[in-house]
Amino acid sequence: MTRGINRLGFLALALAAGSVAAYSQSTTTGALYGVITDDKGNPIAGATVRLSSAQIARTETTGANGAFRFGLLNPGQWRLNVTKAGFQNAGRDVLIQTNTNHQANMKLVTVASTTVEVVASQMAAVDLTSTQTGANYQMDTIQTLPMGRDMNSIVNFTPGVTDSGFGMGASISGASAAENSYVLDGLNTTDSRYGGIGNSLVTDFIDQVEVQTGGFKPEYSALGGVFNAVTKSGTNEFKGSSWLTFDARGMQAAPKRTVIYRQAEPVRRYDIGAEVSGPILKDKLFYFVGVQGDLQEENGATNDEGLKSSQHKINNYQTVFKLNWFISQDLQLTFSGNYNPYSNKQGKDYPEFGNANWGYDNKGFTLGANVSLDWTINPSMMLSAKLGRFQIRDEQNPNDTTTPYVSDRHWYAPIANGGQEDRPELYNALVGYARGGFATYVPLEEGISNQARVDLSYFVGNHNFKFGLSFLGSEYTEIDKQSGGNGWWLINGAASWVRQVLY
Repeated sequence: MTRGINRLGFLALALAAGSVAAYSQSTTTGALYGVITDDKGNPIAGATVRLSSAQIARTETTGANGAFRFGLLNPGQWRLNVTKAGFQNAGRDVLIQTNTNHQANMKLVTVASTTVEVVASQMAAVDLTSTQTGANYQMDTIQTLPMGRDMNSIVNFTPGVTDSGFGMGASISGASAAENSYVLDGLNTTDSRYGGIGNSLVTDFIDQVEVQTGGFKPEYSALGGVFNAVTKSGTNEFKGSSWLTFDARGMQAAPKRTVIYRQAEPVRRYDIGAEVSGPILKDKLFYFVGVQGDLQEENGATNDEGLKSSQHKINNYQTVFKLNWFISQDLQLTFSGNYNPYSNKQGKDYPEFGNANWGYDNKGFTLGANVSLDWTINPSMMLSAKLGRFQIRDEQNPNDTTTPYVSDRHWYAPIANGGQEDRPELYNALVGYARGGFATYVPLEEGISNQARVDLSYFVGNHNFKFGLSFLGSEYTEIDKQSGGNGWWLINGAASWVRQVLY
């Protein structure tokens, strides 16, 4: 079965503000604006405003109203410096966050002959132009907090967010996980098959995470919330790191076995990875590459009939890359992507009771790739364009192709008049046994989405007109197989039969 859905969206939006308008930002970039005045509050025209990061530097000149603006800025630390003849130099550190307009008004003090730099502390990231609610997390600042390895666990720090309980992600403002929108590096990675989370990376590869819980900007589409993550980028400084963690089986509690339940064996787990970033061409071309493997092994357990399951192995891998190419200080081309293959195998998997083989071979991958263009055409016009593809593929096959996933169960329920559940042989019990019956498995399931969007911001005085066009084409393919013979059930209340079956 193959099903396809195409969606085309168009946005024409006009925004008006007081002295300054909301400026150009996107899912992967932020913006900075402000007004330069003298110590009496009069605007200073012709001041040079220089904004520099570990990648590039951009320069603007204030207009007659003393205003300046920078749009489509990569997230991270920037340095803002203002100079004007006859005034002291001023500077401050700025933390740019994704999808956020940051305001940085600065005041210059006159000076007779000497030049003294006045340095202000890093400004707080407060967007005064938006009614959007939520939170934005810089990974460097939350590393000391207890959190999971999965980037999607960051959403739980945000007020109004709880676990959905369905294994697909978080519930934001009471909505189900299937009503959220998940974005990674500007690419929509929502699982087109069921909704919910479609992709995940370890937090080591993430720079910032934005969680939107309400008041979405018109270019976003979600009934619940928006989860927006941005991976790290390279800079002019070469950096690298690696890690290895190990969960030893011998340091974990031994499994327990009762009459009706057997705990799983302890898991041996390795988490190994590395990341590296730096310049290819200084001030022009930068790279970031990350690789990670999560390897798990679990010994097979022996069931009540003496049948031992084979070793269970789960391997998850992640590869991430990003290239930032600054064709000029106002034109950036970004290539990013990730490929995450996995496998989940167990040759023989016997249930607690009986001899049915539930062994399986499960493998698949998620693949995301996109290219972004961020262009400040002139101080009054900015263009952001994105093109990408996201794919989820899962293959699942039983090792026993004659009777895959057929039930093989015992159960019992002691009589309610004071029986001891840990000594069922002393009391009458209702005993059941089931085997065979209809079974279904899915050897192939795949979801593919092709995406494109263009956003244009045009400024007229204190007004910002924003136009947008987006396309998302989604295709879902599923192949089902059924198997299994006749099923039969047995119920017997004899205590002797209970002892024979359960021990």
